[in-house]
Amino acid sequence: MNRISSITAKQIVDPFPDASYLESEGFHDRRQQYDNGDFGFIGIQAEAEIVVAGVCQTITSGGLWGIESDSTPDYLSEIEQEEIEQLQEILQALGFSQEVISEHTKRSTP
Repeated sequence: MNRISSITAKQIVDPFPDASYLESEGFHDRRQQYDNGDFGFIGIQAEAEIVVAGVCQTITSGGLWGIESDSTPDYLSEIEQEEIEQLQEILQALGFSQEVISEHTKRSTP
């Protein structure tokens, strides 16, 4: 029997962010903040742990990367919700019902 163990939105440190826009005119102060470690970059990705034919599998949404870590909580929540919705579509394509998917959905932050 196939089943879902968990569905979670995760904020993950982006190890290779593209911060080149901080070199543009008008971003001097923001570049200084980045250089001082006042903020970094993260990605947000939804992840499902499912069991298929007795084997635990991890399924993920595509994720959105390069998000400034000091973004507003509302913005981060919005991205988490978008990633969860993307993952829910993937899980439905794999044959899980929306009811089962909803029962296992939660959010987590670092």
